[in-house]
This record gives sequence, structure tokens and C-alpha cells, in this order.
Amino acid sequence: MLLRSVTFDGVTPSGAPKSLDLGDETAKAILFLTSSCLGCRRVWDALASMRRLPTGRFVVVTPDPSTEDAAELRSLAAPGVDVVMSSAAWLELCSQPAPWLVTIAGGRIIRSVTAPTSKRRLARLLHP
Repeated sequence: MLLRSVTFDGVTPSGAPKSLDLGDETAKAILFLTSSCLGCRRVWDALASMRRLPTGRFVVVTPDPSTEDAAELRSLAAPGVDVVMSSAAWLELCSQPAPWLVTIAGGRIIRSVTAPTSKRRLARLLHP
């Protein structure tokens, strides 16, 4: 599926402006998580327990700060986990309830699945 937009504006959980650019050819995994759903908490825990994160190869997207708890996200996100709070990206790319994982390359969705909660399965999908 070709994306209508490949750039989404948002903010980090600290409030800094952050853009998400998905137009290049490099595959990028997008994890759609919230701070409150049980499955999402398991994914946050799996990310925190990983020794080596694929830097630059994945990003966590949450809804905007108007509907998501930024302070809670700051406590959940492990060092090295890139988080963008963008309801625009969430609404365009996340077709199912969280936790959801989408892999995008060249402005196209190439995978769209329930995000696994086990560290090993999640690690495999984060290295697209």
C-alpha cells in the first residue's frame, strides 16, 4: 500500500518537535504503542530488556500529547528508543488496535502485523 503522506510532524515525550520521514528506501519498523494498554506494556518491557536496539531502523509512534500521557511515556521508553507522538501518523498508518507494527520502505507499507510481546520475536521484526 502506497502512503498518502511520507512525512508526519509530532513531538517527543519531552515536547521537542520531531518529524517522522518514511519516504526513503531503507526499511523502517514503526511500533504503535500507548502507555496504558496491557499488550503495549509488554512491548515496552521487551524493548527495555534488549541489549542492542537497531538504531535508526525503528521508531515508536503514540497518539498526540492531548490523548497520551507524555510523562508516562518518558518513564517507559528505554534509552535509545525513538518516540514520536503524532496522531496524524497513528491515524494514517495504524489500521488495528495497539500494539501494532508496520514496516515501511520507499513510502510503501510492506508489513502490517500485531506487535509481538516477546523479546526474541520483536527483535526479529525490528531488523527489517
